[in-house]
This record gives sequence, structure tokens and C-alpha cells, in this order.
Amino acid sequence: LIESSKNKTECLKAWHNHPDQKYDFYNDNEAIEVKCTTQTDRKHIFRHDQLISKLPDHYVVSIMVQENSSLGKSVVDLFNNILKSNIKENLIAKLKKNYYEVIGKTNKDYLHEFKYDYDYAKKNLLYFKVSELSKIENTNPAISNISYTVDLSQNESVDHLSKDKFTSFLYFPSA
Repeated sequence: LIESSKNKTECLKAWHNHPDQKYDFYNDNEAIEVKCTTQTDRKHIFRHDQLISKLPDHYVVSIMVQENSSLGKSVVDLFNNILKSNIKENLIAKLKKNYYEVIGKTNKDYLHEFKYDYDYAKKNLLYFKVSELSKIENTNPAISNISYTVDLSQNESVDHLSKDKFTSFLYFPSA
């Protein structure tokens, strides 16, 4: 999502500081949760708290990806492409911190083996408004850590995002 954006700086500013935070991207009362799948449907696993939000501009981006070992891009490729951008040192540090927290001690050569069709992913990217998604109601505080699968294909995707916030810089298939 960051690599395909029109403004990597603004997207990196909105990106979480730690992978366990509630939102993948958050800035100015606007949030994005990113879900990827190699399947041919848009069924994604959510933590219940990811779908409970009072934010009017809270979205899920569903990205369908397809392996392509010869022409695809790996996570390492995306990381290196973002590093080549004209971004400030503090955001480079944030990018590196998040990247290494996610990949851990996984060998870069091993990560390079998993390449995905970048153009396919861009063509198969849809945004959904969280307030319009199906979700479970839980009013019992004794029940926590709930996760479930939501089939986003049963919901309408949005045809635009905010025009004056960080999401205006994100890649949108119809733009």
C-alpha cells in the first residue's frame, strides 16, 4: 500500500508504530486496516476490536495477491523501493523498525523466493467502510479476544476515499 501510494511520506506517517496496534494506518481520525489473501475470495480474519469503531472514516483494504516467481515483487523489493524514495530519516527508521519486527530473523534470500504479481494486486484492491461491514455484537465484558472471518464480497466496496487526508494519497484502482 505504501509503495504504490502517491505520497510515501504521508502514508509512512500514518503507518502504525508497532504491528500489534489496532489500526495499520491512522491519522487525523481516519484509519485503515490492511488485509491480503492469496485466495480467490475476499474472506479475511478480523479481531473483533478491528471492526468496532466510532471513526466515521475507518476502512478495510482487501488486496488479492497472486504468486509470480519470475516477474513479481517480494516484500524485500517493496521495502527497498520505499527506501529509495525521498523520505526523512525518522520515517526511514520507522520503516526499518516495522519491517524488521515483522520479518524477524528471516533470511532475505528466503523472503526473495516469495514474489507476488504487483499489477494483479493493484487491480484486485478494494476498500470497504468498516461501519458497513457485518460483525458480531458482544456486550459481555467476560468474553474477549474474539476473531472471526468476514466475507467482504458480501459488502459494497467504496468508490472513493477522503480527499483531504492521508488516504487521498493511497492507490485507488479507478483513479
